[in-house]
Amino acid sequence: MPLSLDKSNIGYNFGIITEKTTDTIADNFDKNCEVFTKLILSYNKVHNITGAKDIEAIKANIEDSIYPIRYLPHGIKNTIDVGSGAGFPGLILAMALPDIHFTLLSR
Repeated sequence: MPLSLDKSNIGYNFGIITEKTTDTIADNFDKNCEVFTKLILSYNKVHNITGAKDIEAIKANIEDSIYPIRYLPHGIKNTIDVGSGAGFPGLILAMALPDIHFTLLSR
């Protein structure tokens, strides 16, 4: 069964958080977070991939995921997220910082 994404806007606007964090956040980060959230909500109904069951809980996880950006060393090219699970924080960081190669490792 193909996944149907609702086209409604979830209302992401991480501009305030990200403007204080770094100027290298991808321009399409907010939009990608909307798509990610819709996918998590859809697949979570069947597969229970995260404890975040609503939009606000997923937003909180995304905010927590981008917080450490300010502590990443300047010029970093590669990093790994060990225990990525549903993609927090590795996938979110990869969407925010497309010039850095992220390896996500989960068992």
